[in-house]
Parts: sequence; C-alpha cells; structure tokens
Amino acid sequence: MRTAWIVLWCVAAGVLAPGCGTSAVDRVTLVSTSSRAELPARPSTRVYGALDRNTADFYLTDLPESASAPGADLRSYTGHLIHVHLFIAPKAGSTPIAPGASTVTVRHIVLAGGEMGMYAGGGFMTPSDTIGSAESGGRISGATLRLAGATPGFVDRLGPSEMAAAFSATRDEARARAWSAAFSAATASLRQDPTAGRPSE
Repeated sequence: MRTAWIVLWCVAAGVLAPGCGTSAVDRVTLVSTSSRAELPARPSTRVYGALDRNTADFYLTDLPESASAPGADLRSYTGHLIHVHLFIAPKAGSTPIAPGASTVTVRHIVLAGGEMGMYAGGGFMTPSDTIGSAESGGRISGATLRLAGATPGFVDRLGPSEMAAAFSATRDEARARAWSAAFSAATASLRQDPTAGRPSE
C-alpha cells in the first residue's frame, strides 16, 4: 500500500510540490492541515452539467474515459475523481462573497493500490464564466475536507485538509451523467465513516 500511495502521489497526480513541478491551471491540491503534506491532481477530463445559472455539477478526473462506463470497477484504477457541486453562484449584493462563505460541496475520491478513500467538505468557489455556458469553471481556495469514507485498506495520509483548485470545464450533460453514475457506484462501496481508513504512521 505504501508503494501504491507513492506511485499515486508522483505519477498519477502528475505533480508534487516540491520536486515534480506544478501548474496554476486545471489543478486541484489537497493540503493536510496538520502535516502540510500535499496531494495534487491534474485532471485531464473536466466536464459539467448545469441545472440553472446557479446550480452545476463539475466532474474532474485523471482517470480514462473507460472508468465512467457502466459496471466499471474504479478500484482497478489509480488516480482521482472529484465532484464539485455548485449550489449558488456568488453575486455581488445578493450572496456573500468572501472566502468564509460556502457555495460548493466537494467530494474527492483518491484511488490507489485497489483501495479508495473519499475526502468531503465544502467551501467557496468563484466561477470564471457564466454557469450554463459552453465552458465554465472557477477557483476554490481554503475549502475544508476530511475523510468521509474509505475501503478497509485505505491509508489516510492527510487527515483534515484544505483544497485549492483552479479549473475550466466543458458543458457536456451526457458525460457528466456518466461520471455521476460512476461516482455513485464508487461511493456505494465505501464505509461511510469519518474514521474509516487507517491514519498515517
């Protein structure tokens, strides 16, 4: 499991600070609030679906498209699958616009060595484009997450964490539904328990 985590940290994620390089665009980073260890992801697939101008579901992943096929077993992959649910688009004079406000919920599945863990929480997202347009996305800083579910062998090497993200996504309702179904299938197999997974040694 230790080897698998190292592979995920430096290869599947694509970057590791310091030492592996980093990009300011289309990246997501989890940072442990205790150890300051970082787990970055470079999602190559970024799609979203929108219910209206305030509500959208973004799916960000470095997994191949085959992982979203019906019946696919995500535990056979290594990488990340992230769901960002925007429930209100911040608007000056109408909604709070401050890092301490909350406009999104976030679920971040980490897959390695046949195990997976899901970090979940929420925070503030500043959209970069109008929700519902062909391309949208935004920035998240200081979102707070913690392990919310895991398979029995998953090792939590982060603990409570903060997320920073900058991404763009293409509106593709069909692909967003496919990744939503894959996400739901994956979470159904997790022990929904904040203490699931062993702490880092």
